[in-house]
Amino acid sequence: MLAFAIVVVLLLVVLNGLFAMTELAVVSSRKSKLQSRAERGDKGARAALKLAEEPTHFLSAVQVGITLIGIAAGAYGQASIAGELNRILSEAFPVLGHWAQVISTTLVIIFITYVSVIVGELVPKRLALIFPESIASKMAAPISTVAIVLKPFVVILTASTSAILKVMGVKDRDGSDVTQEEVETMIAEGTASGLIEPEEQTMIEEILRLGDRPIRVAMTPRHEVFWIALDDTEEVLRTEVRTCPYSRIVVARENDVDNPLGVVSRPHGFPCRRVRRL
Repeated sequence: MLAFAIVVVLLLVVLNGLFAMTELAVVSSRKSKLQSRAERGDKGARAALKLAEEPTHFLSAVQVGITLIGIAAGAYGQASIAGELNRILSEAFPVLGHWAQVISTTLVIIFITYVSVIVGELVPKRLALIFPESIASKMAAPISTVAIVLKPFVVILTASTSAILKVMGVKDRDGSDVTQEEVETMIAEGTASGLIEPEEQTMIEEILRLGDRPIRVAMTPRHEVFWIALDDTEEVLRTEVRTCPYSRIVVARENDVDNPLGVVSRPHGFPCRRVRRL
């Protein structure tokens, strides 16, 4: 009887661990990877994406399941394991008297707490962090079925949660926004894992920062462009090249900078002072 009760409690704790593992796996999964799996025909990934798109209903269903399992494990453990252990201690150590019940209850609480923390929380959540997309894809369908069964409770919890958030003045968000910092973090992770070359990381980060830079960094104002006309005489060209303050000079046709021909490098050794502007 005692062994059977312990097995039942362990099964309940394992079930609790499955709920906790699925919750963290779905939340921590990258939608891009789930989308890629779904496009390859993975129905589990498609179900996981649906759960991620409605986190309130999903999390409510998981919390209802975890709470019910926790209550069931505690109540059954107290009634079965503690009762049986109390009988064994009373028969083996009559001197304990009523302390046998206190000791048995304490031992059961310690046992259930230890097993619940290790088997029901830490190990499943560690696995969820290591294999988020795989676990989310495999467990999404069963959890979706549980969510349907627990829908009445979920509706009540969702309405209550939304009402409390509304009173607090907090607007609900779907969490789909991705910040620049998150993109840079994912790129850095890709570089660390070897999927992205360091040069590619640098290029992407520079592109992301391009919008924060003034246009003068990338372009020269039109009235500050130094240019020479291809139609000018050789003497004029030499004079202008000699007085050019830049290392490169725009060459234009027909004495019009809006009709550029190309760019030439200024020979070294000439004094640099500006003589022509648009």
